[in-house]
Amino acid sequence: MYNASFAPFAAAFAFLNTAFSLPVTDLIPSLVTRNRESVPRLIQYVQTFHTINSEDNYLSLLPLLNQDTGITHVILAAMHINGPDGNITLNDDSPDSGVFDQTWAEVPTLQEAGVKVMMMVGGYAQGSYDGRLCSKAGDVQDEYYLGLESTLKYYNLDGIDLDIEEVVPMACPKNLVKRIRQDFGEDFIITMAPVASDLTSTGRSAFGRFSYSAFDASQAGQMVNWYNGQYYSGFVRGSLEESYEAAIDNGYSPERVVMGLVNSENDGGGFVGLDEVIETIENLQDEYRNFGGVDGWEYYDAGSSDGLARPWMWTKRIGKALFGDHSKRDITRRSRHPHHTPARPAGVAKLVKEGHDQIAAARAMRLAKGDEEAARKILTES
Repeated sequence: MYNASFAPFAAAFAFLNTAFSLPVTDLIPSLVTRNRESVPRLIQYVQTFHTINSEDNYLSLLPLLNQDTGITHVILAAMHINGPDGNITLNDDSPDSGVFDQTWAEVPTLQEAGVKVMMMVGGYAQGSYDGRLCSKAGDVQDEYYLGLESTLKYYNLDGIDLDIEEVVPMACPKNLVKRIRQDFGEDFIITMAPVASDLTSTGRSAFGRFSYSAFDASQAGQMVNWYNGQYYSGFVRGSLEESYEAAIDNGYSPERVVMGLVNSENDGGGFVGLDEVIETIENLQDEYRNFGGVDGWEYYDAGSSDGLARPWMWTKRIGKALFGDHSKRDITRRSRHPHHTPARPAGVAKLVKEGHDQIAAARAMRLAKGDEEAARKILTES
């Protein structure tokens, strides 16, 4: 869906490029310092914005403040690059659609309270990177990138989360991260969202097919503030704690790895209950004083599988584990807005029994959207 009113943003805000430009080689030391000063983090992904049976019954983000959850970052999801010249959607609608009026009205309130608000690009719905933000050779393509840049600046967002779940050359994330850092400056947050196995491997990633280990060792990799690891959907080997430790053993600093979890059984495979999550947090904080923190996918039904009535309660429980006690107030919110969630890899165990590698099986099930036969075909052809 194309919204012609959004096209002028690229031209209207292109002049801001020079104002945000800094030599990228000058940014790495201060970024490292900033990372160390900002842990642990408590991050909530939000993709569903409306409650049951009504576009007007908005799922407010303000309880994350009012209930003193300890939230540090909110990541809005998911932005998709559909075409050139600002043809962009936030889920199924243009970012300037009235569907998001209350979202954009609440963002400054969050920011004034010190919460950083970011935007996730890509994710489970593919197509934003290969041939759009990046050419087939991995070069940044202005006709697509400038619309994204203008959108982020227009809404005064604090950062971007690059969730690359499509095959791209290594040059794509390298060039894209360098360009974003150059155009937005040192204070802008750049994160990426690899699956857990990407952080424990030195080989190709499960989806992008480039090596995160090699990427992180590059100049562009060191410009990424941290990684929001997806510790669910079949990509965790062993326990959460063991999988996180394996990433650190693979060379990542704890301050640059956030442990991402599904907020309920509805949001993807590999759900882990709060009691186990909190025990894991306590153990990791004992082991790593610079533990990177926790994120949750996604807010609208957070805690529902743990018997919690309101989504902010899950975030608050995690916040208490990370930071200590917080106050309580009651606001009820619930969502029905259509959204994409990570495909539930229900057939992973069956494919593993058939002799396939667990991570390869999880990847195939996600790409096949839960269709076992299609997943088998992907595995045999890969």
